[in-house]
Amino acid sequence: MTGAVLCLFLALGLASGCKKKKSAPIRSYGISRAGGEIVARVGDRRISGRELAQSVHAYSQSLLQRGQKPPPGFEDTILDILIESELLYQAGREMEIPDLESRTEEMYREIASRFASPRMLAEALSRDGMTPDALRESLRKKVVIEAFLQEKVYSRLQVSEEEIELYYRDHRREMEKPERIRIRQIQLTLPRAATADEKEEFKNRAEELKERIEEGDDFSELARQFSDSPEKQAGGDMGFFTEGQLARLDPALEKAAWSLKPGEVSEPIPTRIGYHLLELEERVPAGVAPLEECREEIAASIIREKTPEELDLLISEIKKEIPVEKLKNLRQGEKE
Repeated sequence: MTGAVLCLFLALGLASGCKKKKSAPIRSYGISRAGGEIVARVGDRRISGRELAQSVHAYSQSLLQRGQKPPPGFEDTILDILIESELLYQAGREMEIPDLESRTEEMYREIASRFASPRMLAEALSRDGMTPDALRESLRKKVVIEAFLQEKVYSRLQVSEEEIELYYRDHRREMEKPERIRIRQIQLTLPRAATADEKEEFKNRAEELKERIEEGDDFSELARQFSDSPEKQAGGDMGFFTEGQLARLDPALEKAAWSLKPGEVSEPIPTRIGYHLLELEERVPAGVAPLEECREEIAASIIREKTPEELDLLISEIKKEIPVEKLKNLRQGEKE
């Protein structure tokens, strides 16, 4: 079960994310989110009932959003996820990861960009008993685990051309994709509590950038110079979107993006964040994606299928060096 459990962990990302609401009690463990009981010890670290409750709630919400119900006794699975992720972290923290802090900060900025201001992010985290520093630490841990798995598991798994072609034939229906558009953006983020004059100033800046693009300046270069969005270093490239996905960011962006023709740039778009310019890079019609377009995705799927067995072996080796103890009888267990 070990490998499958870790695959679930990796699919969910970090168990304690920033989208959770108030957590319900974990009945089978007899603890609440505020519980101070210790549910497991992994090497030099104790896993608390509070941490387990947060993780159980996060997983429950992810299932409910997909119209599914958590299976009976899934709290044990979540505890296994926490234990095994901690094992990987403790083994992986001995590695030297040169870009650890920059990767952590990049992930943090990506999450922060979903909120209108740092204050709103802090408030959302606070509702879940977290802080910006705690979120950064969780993301740092995720980077360490991913780097460790890359070195010990993923880099050793090989995928042949025959496997890729066979997978493509057997999963052809899964390769069907709806119409997609690829978007670049320049985002000018308004200061918190911006005045009417500041909003007008930012609108004028966006209009000036639009004029420069119409006069021949390259959109991607202007994005690198002036955009405030996380993808500015990629020339504002936001990647592909299917219909409805951009609406999650802002309905105005969705409407503008789908009205554009390839190579066309939008007028300045006001949102709660600021002003945006969008460029439609390309429009891909619905249909079965060609093999070349799916190659990397297929290889990743095959590796995921091969991963559980390798993870089982890796976890077994780590457990020889790092002791693990589950504490089921919480009423008699130790306190934090």
